[in-house]
Amino acid sequence: MYDMIQNGKIKIVTCGFIEHPADFCITKPIDDFDILYTIEGSYEIIIDNQQYKAGSNDLFLAVPGSTLSLKAIKPSKQLFLHFVIENDRGKSFGADFEEHRYLAKADFNLPSLYRQYMEENCKDKQKIVPYIGLLLKLILIEMLNQNIGNCLAALSDNEEILPDGVSAVLKYIHENMKEELTAAKLSRIAGYNAVYFNRYFKKYTGVTPFTYINSYRMEYARHFVCETSINFNEIAQRIGFADLFSFSKKFKKYYGISPSKMRNTII
Repeated sequence: MYDMIQNGKIKIVTCGFIEHPADFCITKPIDDFDILYTIEGSYEIIIDNQQYKAGSNDLFLAVPGSTLSLKAIKPSKQLFLHFVIENDRGKSFGADFEEHRYLAKADFNLPSLYRQYMEENCKDKQKIVPYIGLLLKLILIEMLNQNIGNCLAALSDNEEILPDGVSAVLKYIHENMKEELTAAKLSRIAGYNAVYFNRYFKKYTGVTPFTYINSYRMEYARHFVCETSINFNEIAQRIGFADLFSFSKKFKKYYGISPSKMRNTII
């Protein structure tokens, strides 16, 4: 997945600046990757039912297949970039993300960089595309690294771009969460020895098999805790824990809150 982003070709569909009056509203399906960077003002943004507040210097990513709703709270201005990523065979990279907000550094200012490069290269606009493309790749990679949930969501949508060995392992993990998933078992499925398998898996997913399995189980656990009334013993069994104590301990370590407190907070 990381290789696909790093080595893929960025095609910018359209980009530029746009101003919105107060109370401007729009809802639309997203066909490509859309970067929305608030330069001034504020917006309410909903991406696939996740609601955000966007103020100055906030950047959001809407992904292919998602639905975007945007409302300007007051007169506001955005920089927008719509783009796709293709591999050398013309296959498009399309990935879901759990968190659509980009946690930019304090000194990160995409519009300023965009304007600067536009001005410096106004005589040769073709130079703009690879420069902006590099920025977009870095944003995507940082978003994957910032949030393991993003990494898991992206992987689930892009197993077809992974080597067969990794795809087979991911499929096995997804279908056998109840089982004890050892490195020895997974390495046999991938067709590699156990020592090399960890490096092989991390090369394509960005995380170790242990981290992936733990995060995948915890993401499912959160779904069961927050969106169902299934008791915690059954949740523990469904995701591969021998007992409630082990599950609760791991859940609290991962989320910083016990399953019962999280469920009571949501309710």
